[in-house]
Amino acid sequence: GAEVFVSDSLVKVEFKLEGPDSEWHGVGVEHLWAVQLEPDLFRLDNIPLYIYEVSLNDVVKAQPGEADGMLVFVEVVSRGGHSTYRIFVEEETDEARFIEHWQPLEASGCTFERGDERFLAADVPKSADIYAAYELQERGEDEAVWAFEEGHCGHKLHAR
Repeated sequence: GAEVFVSDSLVKVEFKLEGPDSEWHGVGVEHLWAVQLEPDLFRLDNIPLYIYEVSLNDVVKAQPGEADGMLVFVEVVSRGGHSTYRIFVEEETDEARFIEHWQPLEASGCTFERGDERFLAADVPKSADIYAAYELQERGEDEAVWAFEEGHCGHKLHAR
């Protein structure tokens, strides 16, 4: 009979960062936690800090690398519908001001992981209004709280 593969354990998948996208941070690889769904399919379980074109809950194919057997990203198999943004908190912004601007994003379901004190990756879940989330991030930028960039947009966009 067909084998059903289920694992609750998290594994790390390695993403190689190449080209101009990796120059600003100097990181050559990023490891993301993932849940193994099938022998070579994994659902990403944390927010990417550096890599582009993937988001939380995307399902990726990964295979053991030749050198160390570490699972290495091959391709995206299916999308989880999340979007990823990078937020760079301005030097003048204190934690209270950051939280004041972050709170409306949090209220819509957004979460973040910190790369360091001034750099974080934000996840916009499938359930959130991507246009509203983008506007809130723009407002934070307009008010010099932070700068931001899009890492990956997994939401379906409609013609406006």
